[in-house]
Amino acid sequence: MKRVTVYLLILVSCSIVIAQDTVFVAVDGNNLSWDGTESLPWQTIEYALSQITPSAENHVVLKVLAGHYSPSTNGEEFPIQLKSNVTLTGDGMNQSILDA
Repeated sequence: MKRVTVYLLILVSCSIVIAQDTVFVAVDGNNLSWDGTESLPWQTIEYALSQITPSAENHVVLKVLAGHYSPSTNGEEFPIQLKSNVTLTGDGMNQSILDA
């Protein structure tokens, strides 16, 4: 009985997985009615950050799709204050441009 209990305890502790969500932002996205998915991305990084609830158990990747992000192009606000447990990524060098 003790061996079974030990094995079950190990299985339970190994099954804890840190979740990861990915949300998307695009210059031509929509903050008013879209949901931050790849097919319906939000328009600004600031808005995306206001919609997510990252934690140590739920890391969030904020994917900035190709485009020029600035106050004059898509209304992006700077400085951007990232939350803990958020990773900001882009589509590549010279693809996702943040221009304060």
